[in-house]
Amino acid sequence: MSEQKKTNYQVYPSDLSHRKWKIVEKYLPKPKKKAGEAGRTPADLRLIMNASCRGRFT
Repeated sequence: MSEQKKTNYQVYPSDLSHRKWKIVEKYLPKPKKKAGEAGRTPADLRLIMNASCRGRFT
């Protein structure tokens, strides 16, 4: 079974596995705002990382 969680977007073979994401996530900034507070909704950094890696590792 795949390590990726069920999503509403297409999953690519170049996407980070859960194990790799846990390593990378430690080095990324934490969102300053909590969900539900006023202001911009926090971005899903895993989606951004997966999208930026698609062209490099395929």
